[in-house]
Amino acid sequence: MEITVSANLSSKIPEFKVGIITYENIEVGPSPQMVKGRLQLFQEALFFDLEEKELTDFSGIKVWREIFKATGTNPSRYRPSVEALYRRIKNRIT
Repeated sequence: MEITVSANLSSKIPEFKVGIITYENIEVGPSPQMVKGRLQLFQEALFFDLEEKELTDFSGIKVWREIFKATGTNPSRYRPSVEALYRRIKNRIT
């Protein structure tokens, strides 16, 4: 597998890095109780974070919005996927 970052993107955001994880021979089955517990803990923490913070206070969202702006994309019109997901979660909470 060969991955390249466009020269246009590299020139606008020289520190941009990309990573890929591939899996093979995956079998889907029931989740172990430990994983269910960790997910529940994460959901609860996210619930309280979303009540207390603005979405742009999350560092990952802030960074993606800056990248979108640097590449000429309006992040309020075309949201980074992490921001769109957090917005959906926040709307279900409120």
